[in-house]
Parts: sequence; structure tokens; C-alpha cells
Amino acid sequence: MPAKQLSLSDWDGAPGWNRQGELVVNEGSGIMLAPIRASGRSVTFTAHVRPGKAVRWVTQFRDASNYTLYELGGDGLNRSDVVSGKRIQRNRVPLSGAAAEPVRVRMNLQAGVLRTSPFFAGQWVDLDTVDAVNGTGRFGFYLAERSRLALSAFRYEYR
Repeated sequence: MPAKQLSLSDWDGAPGWNRQGELVVNEGSGIMLAPIRASGRSVTFTAHVRPGKAVRWVTQFRDASNYTLYELGGDGLNRSDVVSGKRIQRNRVPLSGAAAEPVRVRMNLQAGVLRTSPFFAGQWVDLDTVDAVNGTGRFGFYLAERSRLALSAFRYEYR
């Protein structure tokens, strides 16, 4: 069975999102879930945030108190599990040098392992792996209060 896809245009008009030229923008706060419930086998996105701010996204979302949170900023990549509302850091990978703007991220499921790779210094760099037999689970973006997230590219493959 071929993979199905969700693209940038699928975010346009989703609650909290609106088109501004070539970008789809959200200036809200909280967790903004992808407009589909299917677990992804691959997700690639290009995000634009305010200078000095991290890009945050969630996988394995079950509810507002249970999910996995990823944060990619100038100091590196952090992965934490939020369990019953309590944040537990699982992995921190420092980056030397500031992350480029815009931020490009790819997550791929291969043999039950989810790999997270930002595009850094001209190449995809594997920074994190986690066992995830079912893929990303429910996926979305996390916006802190008074944040702005703009997407210029997005591809989510699922079955």
C-alpha cells in the first residue's frame, strides 16, 4: 500500500493557521496538532521562528498531559517525555554553532526506530533516535505563549 501524504496546504485554514504569502503561520500558543490522526512514517518540515527562539514539536500525542516534546534551538536538540503533565528529559544533543534560520527537520521511521535529523552545516545530521514501532504517533507543533511559527515546507507520510 503506497504512503499517503499531508502537505503544507493541508495546514492552511486549520484552526489557528493562516496563509501569509508563501508561509502558513500560527501566532497562538499551545499544541497545534496536524489536521490528521494517523501516525507518520516520515515528516519533513521547514520552520521559521523569531531569532533566538527554538522550534518545538510533539510526537506520540495522547492528550495535553502525555506526549513527546522536541525542541531545536541554537544550543541543540532536546527530547523530553511529558507524562501525566510532568516533563522528563530523555535526550539532549548539543550543537556547535547556532542553528540556521529557517530550521529544516526530518524524522524517519526505519526498522522501528524514529530518527530525528536537522539540516545543519549543509547536510542532514542524525541527532536523536528512539524506538517507535508505530511511527510518530499523533504529530503537532508546540507554541509557547506569544510565539510565532511559520512553515514554508511540510510533508507528512503515513499509511
